[in-house]
Amino acid sequence: MPTATWPAADAGFRWLQRMRQRSNRFMAALYVRISRAVDSGVRALHARLSVVLARPESGAITAEYAVIMVVAATLAGVLLAIVKSSSTRTLLMGLVKKALSAVG
Repeated sequence: MPTATWPAADAGFRWLQRMRQRSNRFMAALYVRISRAVDSGVRALHARLSVVLARPESGAITAEYAVIMVVAATLAGVLLAIVKSSSTRTLLMGLVKKALSAVG
């Protein structure tokens, strides 16, 4: 049957066309917003990298040394706790006595 006899089908077709046009406009606007945001992010990253590469941060080395010192102090504390335990002390004393008896 021709579409003239089906007014609801014609109205549905027009509605579908409007929805397709709105969707296309929405997608185009979304694309523009996303591309602007990406461009802005790339520009900001480029500006930051150019500053960092032109003048390296002088405090980074000091911070690295501080982190290394904290790690070393923590490791020394753990080793001290292990060595101070009675089982480790008896094990080490046994090794020293065995080594001295083998030499002398």
